[in-house]
Amino acid sequence: MKENQLKVYSNTKGNIYFYLLLAFTALFLISCSTANKVIYIAAYKQPCTGVGNMECMMIKKDKNQKDWEYFYSSIDGFTYEKGFEYKLLIQEEKIENPPADGSSIRYKLIKVIGKKFNNEAIK
Repeated sequence: MKENQLKVYSNTKGNIYFYLLLAFTALFLISCSTANKVIYIAAYKQPCTGVGNMECMMIKKDKNQKDWEYFYSSIDGFTYEKGFEYKLLIQEEKIENPPADGSSIRYKLIKVIGKKFNNEAIK
């Protein structure tokens, strides 16, 4: 190979590695820090014990999920109203160095997809 051809080849090879590294870094950062999810919230809360005695929203992560789960956190931008069932699009963000008694995930409302009144829940 001539000297000029060798320089072009080595620069091209270096560029490929650089762009691959950049792409993998971007994918890693995006996948690790936030995720958008749909959750379902029951029309009632249940007593629970988190940092202390409190009332927890009850959620399902899938509409076909059989049992409700306790949700110990809050959702930024969301105001719960007793008697209404919700379908929400939320963003989960991992918190670096969370407090010892706090959640390692921050939840933020992106959109209320559905809100339906349930008479049975307020009896």
